Amino acid sequence: MSDREPRSMRLSRRGVLGTTTALPVLPGLSVPDVHSIGDQCTDWLAVNREIERLTLRWASLEVPAINPSGGGRLSLSEDRPAHIVDEMARIDDQLGPLEERREIGLEVLAKNPARTVQDVADKLKVAACMLDGEGGPIHEIVAEAANILDARAT
Repeated sequence: MSDREPRSMRLSRRGVLGTTTALPVLPGLSVPDVHSIGDQCTDWLAVNREIERLTLRWASLEVPAINPSGGGRLSLSEDRPAHIVDEMARIDDQLGPLEERREIGLEVLAKNPARTVQDVADKLKVAACMLDGEGGPIHEIVAEAANILDARAT
């Protein structure tokens, strides 16, 4: 293996396939054995929910870290309670691999063709989730299509 940095942050097909093959053997990172589009979408949505949960927790810890006597300035890390600093660091350590797993999962989903109406509905659920923060008519259209197809496929 080379010590050189990768030339690009873009994931190649070989990189995506190699990484998804290697992920299950990485310590501390469990990846379910996903075969179907539905399983892949379920895994992606679960990883995304965990990222959102950890991000909200990190944000809730950040609020007490603001120095109330410093005019709203963030306090230095040595001024923050150690348990808050430790938990924020643990969350940061968890987020990196989860975000990478989510990105790779999305790349894999994009490469795998939908073969059934249920596959299409499941992929649209992922797309709707990605658009959720943006709201608006595009999110509503995609979410509605996912729900209608999901209901008809089952």
